[in-house]
Amino acid sequence: MTLDEVLLSENIIELKSRDKAIAIMELAAVLGNRHPALDTKQVAARIQDKEALFSSVIRDGVALPHIHIPMEAPILIAIGRSHKGVDFLGDGRQLVHLVVLLITRPDLPEAHLEVLRELALLFDNEKTLLALKEAPNTADLKRLLIGKKSHPGIGHQRRHSIDETITDLLIEHSAHIARELGIKTIFINCDSLQSIDKLSVLQGNDSQSRLRVIPVFKKNKAPEEFQKAYPDFLQLPEIDLARAGQIKLALFLALGKKWINRNDILIYLLPGEAIQGVSNIDVVAIRKRFTDLVFIQPENFRLALDPLVLQQIIKIAFDLAINGREGRPVGTLFVAGDHQAVLPHTQQLIVNPFRVARDGEHYNILDLALEEMIKEFAQIDGAFILARNGSILSAGAYVGTGRRKAEITKGLGARHQAAANITTVTKAIAITVSETNGMISVFQDGHTVFTIDPVMRNLRIREGSTTS
Repeated sequence: MTLDEVLLSENIIELKSRDKAIAIMELAAVLGNRHPALDTKQVAARIQDKEALFSSVIRDGVALPHIHIPMEAPILIAIGRSHKGVDFLGDGRQLVHLVVLLITRPDLPEAHLEVLRELALLFDNEKTLLALKEAPNTADLKRLLIGKKSHPGIGHQRRHSIDETITDLLIEHSAHIARELGIKTIFINCDSLQSIDKLSVLQGNDSQSRLRVIPVFKKNKAPEEFQKAYPDFLQLPEIDLARAGQIKLALFLALGKKWINRNDILIYLLPGEAIQGVSNIDVVAIRKRFTDLVFIQPENFRLALDPLVLQQIIKIAFDLAINGREGRPVGTLFVAGDHQAVLPHTQQLIVNPFRVARDGEHYNILDLALEEMIKEFAQIDGAFILARNGSILSAGAYVGTGRRKAEITKGLGARHQAAANITTVTKAIAITVSETNGMISVFQDGHTVFTIDPVMRNLRIREGSTTS
C-alpha cells in the first residue's frame, strides 16, 4: 500500500493551533469527519501517551505521531501544516511545521512500515520539505503532496542533451563490455536517469545476452515503474560517500540479499561530478577488491536478519559515526537476529528502555519515530538486542560469552570482541560503531564481513585499489 493510495486531498489542512495537543485533535477530527466510527478522543489520548514516552519529531520541523488501533480502514493519514510552527516540547525549542498523523491496524504491520518509509523518503528531500513548508496556501500544499509518484526529473522526457548522450553511450558500452567479458550483473545508479527506457539496451535480444540489472537509488525514492520492472533494486541510505564507498555498501547489501556471489565480477555505473546521468564505469571483482566481503555467508545472512532491518541499522550507524551525539563521538553495538540464542548471553546494565510497549508490541527499529531515541540510548554502555524483524528487545545490555570465542584485529576493543564472540556462538549479525574513529563493522560467524569509515572516507580494500 502506497502513500498515494491512502492520502486524500481533504485530509491535508492548515493547522490553526500552535499547541501540540490541540493540533493533534485537529488532525484526528479531520479523519473522524470521514470515518464517524473512529474514536477521535481515544486517538488523541493514545498519541499523547506515546508523546510522553518520546517525541514523534523525526527531523527538524517534521513530526510523525502514529498509533495502531483496530478499525475498518487499513490506514488513515492526515497532514497538517503550520506556518508559525506547533510547539512540540511546550517551551518553544522544538517548533514543527508539518505534522503527519498516521493510524494503522495492528494486523497490517507491512502496510504501516511501507507508508512510514515513503514518508521518510519524502521528508528527507530538502527541496521537497522546503516547498511544503513554504507553500503559500493549502491548494499548493495539496498539489505538492497528492500524486507525487516520483522525484522531479525521473521519468521526465526532454530533448537529448550532452549529458544524456554521454549516459546513453556509457550504458551501451557497458553492455558490450559485460558481454565480452562474460559479466552477468550490472549495478547502475538511477537517481539522475531521465527514463527507465535507457536501461533497455542492457536487456539483450535473448536469454543468452540478457544482463541482470540492479538499479540503485540513493537521493531519490525508486519510482514505481522501476520497482515493477526491476524487483531487485537497492534503496541506499542518503549518505555522502565517495564512489568506492557507495559501491561497497551496495555490494554488501546485495550479498546479504543473495543477489550476487562473493566470487562475482560485475560492472557498476555511477554519476560523475559534472554529468546529469552516469559517466563512470567500474569493473569490480568482489573477492579481489573488497577482501572482507569474502567472509559473508549469504545463505545464512538473510535467514538471520530482514534486509530492511539491516539497512535501517546501517543508516543509524552511519549517522552516529558521522555526527555523534551533541558534538561527542559515540560508539555502540547492535546484535540482531537469533535473539533466543543471544539473550542467554546478555545481562541488563540499565533498566531496559525498550521493554514491551503499552499496546503489547515491541518497539521496532523500522519505526522512524524511534531513531532519535535509539541514538540517545546509544550513548550508554551496552548493546541493542534486536529480533530478526527489527523488534528492539533491549538496550544497555552487556553481551558476554564467558571467554574469547573469536580472533579479531589487534587494536580493536571490547565492543568488537563482544560482536565477534556472540556471532561465533549464535547465528546473529552484529554491527559496531567505533567511538574512537567512527569505523562501522559488521560481524558474522566471528568474522568481520564489512568495514567502512564514513568519517574519513577510507575503505578497507585490496592494496593497490583506489577510493576515488
